[in-house]
Amino acid sequence: MNPDSAAAQYLRDSKTGIADVSGGVERIKQIIDEANSGLTNKIAIKTHDRVLRYSFIRTDESIWIKFYANSNQRVTIPALKVNAGTPLYNFFNEDIELLLTQE
Repeated sequence: MNPDSAAAQYLRDSKTGIADVSGGVERIKQIIDEANSGLTNKIAIKTHDRVLRYSFIRTDESIWIKFYANSNQRVTIPALKVNAGTPLYNFFNEDIELLLTQE
């Protein structure tokens, strides 16, 4: 998420998300930079200005989906792996493509 977006401000004000969006983005960028070290096919990060309904990691073979809890309690949320070639993969892939092409 773009730390300067209205969506980030909403998460801070409503206390429904992580208040330190900038810090979270920087931690993710640091992890990605470490993972990209020495790779020819690099991991890409795209910021956005929306409150997402789920987070994702997409590869050609699968999409990992991480939902969010509705409560304000800190809980461990499991991820769901959706394999390519399935209707659910197609749904998430199309949704992700639309997110990536919208400005």
